[in-house]
Amino acid sequence: MRILAQCISFVLFAMASQTVIAETIGELKLMSKDEALRIQTAWQNKTGQDYEALERIVQKADEVVKKPVVFPPRGGQHNQWYQCSKCECALKTLSPTQHQCPGCKKTYTGYPYDDCIYAKQHGANFSSLLTCARAYLITGDRKFAEYAKNILIGYAERYEKYPHHDNQSGTKSGSTSNSGAHIYEQTLNEAAEAASCIAPAYDMIRNYDALTPDAQQKIKNGLILPLLLNLDRNKAGKNNWQTWHNAAMLALGVAFELPEWVSKALNDPNNGFYYQMKMSVTEDGLWYEGSMSYHFYSLHALALTAQNAQAAGIDLWHTPQLVKMLKVPALYAMPNGILPRFADSVNSRPGLHSIIGEPAWANLHDPDIYSVLPDYVSWESIQYGRNPLESANITPPVLNSIVFKDAGHAILRSNGPKRLTAVLSFAPYRGFHSHFDMLSFIFFGFGQEICVDPGRAASQAYRLPIHNFWYKSTISHNAILADFNQQKGAESSQLLLFDPDSACPAAAAETNNAYTGVSHTRLLALNPDYLLVADMINSKSAAVFAWTCHFEAEKMTSGTPVKAADISKLGPGFDYIKNAGKGNVMNQANFEFMQKSFKTCLNVFAMGQLNFFTGDGPKEDINKRCPMVIVSNTEKTGSICFAATLEPVNNGAKPTIEKIELNEDNGLLTIKVFRTTGTDVFKYDKTSKRFICATGS
Repeated sequence: MRILAQCISFVLFAMASQTVIAETIGELKLMSKDEALRIQTAWQNKTGQDYEALERIVQKADEVVKKPVVFPPRGGQHNQWYQCSKCECALKTLSPTQHQCPGCKKTYTGYPYDDCIYAKQHGANFSSLLTCARAYLITGDRKFAEYAKNILIGYAERYEKYPHHDNQSGTKSGSTSNSGAHIYEQTLNEAAEAASCIAPAYDMIRNYDALTPDAQQKIKNGLILPLLLNLDRNKAGKNNWQTWHNAAMLALGVAFELPEWVSKALNDPNNGFYYQMKMSVTEDGLWYEGSMSYHFYSLHALALTAQNAQAAGIDLWHTPQLVKMLKVPALYAMPNGILPRFADSVNSRPGLHSIIGEPAWANLHDPDIYSVLPDYVSWESIQYGRNPLESANITPPVLNSIVFKDAGHAILRSNGPKRLTAVLSFAPYRGFHSHFDMLSFIFFGFGQEICVDPGRAASQAYRLPIHNFWYKSTISHNAILADFNQQKGAESSQLLLFDPDSACPAAAAETNNAYTGVSHTRLLALNPDYLLVADMINSKSAAVFAWTCHFEAEKMTSGTPVKAADISKLGPGFDYIKNAGKGNVMNQANFEFMQKSFKTCLNVFAMGQLNFFTGDGPKEDINKRCPMVIVSNTEKTGSICFAATLEPVNNGAKPTIEKIELNEDNGLLTIKVFRTTGTDVFKYDKTSKRFICATGS
């Protein structure tokens, strides 16, 4: 009898399960039936990592539905306003109406600070919308669909009543700018929520019986169509905004059966997906703005576009430039597990988020993509049928020296025990998110960052002086300054040399338009023990040229006495340098930068009397600092060469480099690095683009 009862119970459970599947799947528009069945089957198994991942979603949804939906009284504002203008740092939230500066302790209230909190509340609502819609698809429990429906109805009732405003409205709440919106301060944010949350959530509850035709029409007319029309006013063209506009148009177009918006998202000749692939992606696959943060941001939108287009029977995954974009993170990976912080970047990691990586792998099965897939179970891994806990026996890519000529980056990697890696950036200035950093470099050793590019402020300080005069300016980069001024937006450069030879990989590039009338060639050569940086500079008018470098270090020491100095008026951005000092030396300046387990010995050589300046500058925050050094000629000149070596050595070990000699004759550069183990000779002929390295002679 017990066995019979168990059998009957199992049959009833199976029948009930099939009912749930039929009710919640129906005819979904953005997800295949197989994908939905994988999710529901994992839930019904009641065991395993997949079930546990789904259980966390259901538990979160259970907590969400216990609280009423809170709709802010108006739309949100950009995070760039949530900062103290005096101290140029992010505010701390004391309450929804009190926002305190951690520096001067001033408390801000009202607009636009309260509105930055409104933006977070709107974001929380859309996150709850997606969570509850997923929980409904998983379980079939009506309470989750009802909660999701109420959020959509609530925004449909409010969308056009919220004032239209933009991200520059720091002192007013109204705007007629095409970039403005209602729920958020810009079309970008509304498009992102539409593609990421609104469209998939609606699709997952579309078969909920209480989502009546009248309710569906209310959502469509009150929220979806006005939002789409507002997006379409702001045609952004070659821009990361447009990727999200297209993602939203396509997702909403498929979910709400609006084919004209699907076509617009793909085929608009000056804005659509195909235009974006042609105009906004370099030949190497890096997003044109040169920022890893914005590469991922745009890639997220493009992946959603491809995913939802596939649901409509359109294959975008095999678009060549999209495939290249997906492979970029694996190829750019730095030894410390992050990607270079060039341009407006923060600490991006090479791993593809599951939203991007899982559907990309399911469609392309590319080893480079597999190498950066998440190692955890997610909604997407279940949806697309990959078990992240099982090896697929895919050989990971071997990272060697590589050049991305169109993007403007040469990555040099050594095979020595120090695991040295250096990147020369010769990327042209490409607009708002680019920096004035032509021919800058970064450097890694022992698996750690040594020479720092700070990227942008983590708090998105775009409107504050610190963004333009520090993060964007040349002074914050490992670059050359002319008369202590920042570069112009250099529109072009020329890669002169890329030699990936594993014994001493090297790269050289030249620019003639970073400074008016100045020609600058920079060579990087990566010995297994140290990095050589050489600069040849010729100018039509005499100037002071300064070699600048920033370090990830706890302490800095100089081989020559340093006296405290006020350098705040030396040039733009110098007022952000603290603990400044000044010294002078003949021909060669020497410094040591200490990290926990090793130190980096820096030698900078240039003929004649040299000034040097030390101090510390902002990293990802004005209060998080890193040491820096600037070495310059004392008298203005029309021609100068610098040679610098950066040698990381373990604590307790002695550096091997004793001194440097440099000679330049009509474009033939000869550098001798004298070491305790012998003399390394580097020769570079700018005319023939020939590079020779002879070690230990």
